[in-house]
Amino acid sequence: MSELDAGRQVDFLWLCMTDWYGHLWTDHHDEQDNGTWLRDLSDLSPAQIHRGLAAVRDEGEKYPPSLPHFRKLCLGDDAENGYYPPEIAAIREEATREYLADRAAMLTREIGHG
Repeated sequence: MSELDAGRQVDFLWLCMTDWYGHLWTDHHDEQDNGTWLRDLSDLSPAQIHRGLAAVRDEGEKYPPSLPHFRKLCLGDDAENGYYPPEIAAIREEATREYLADRAAMLTREIGHG
């Protein structure tokens, strides 16, 4: 999603949250995003943002969601099925490679000493 489209999605999110939660939203998040929500949601599609908004509406919670919770609602089943944004996926892959290399080296040492 382009930055312009992502910005429009966050503006729409802000309108919905302000409408649903009033001062509970604006007292905590101000009248507009400071860039945090835009940054952390910009990799999501408009359909995913709308999925998150529908989930918030349907949950009917007294308090608005945190950014991590909202993101999880946007991803829905995607989060449970292993979807990760590209940056996070790259970090997970590198960590997995390092872990497997360390584990293989440890097992090799154990076999050589056993």
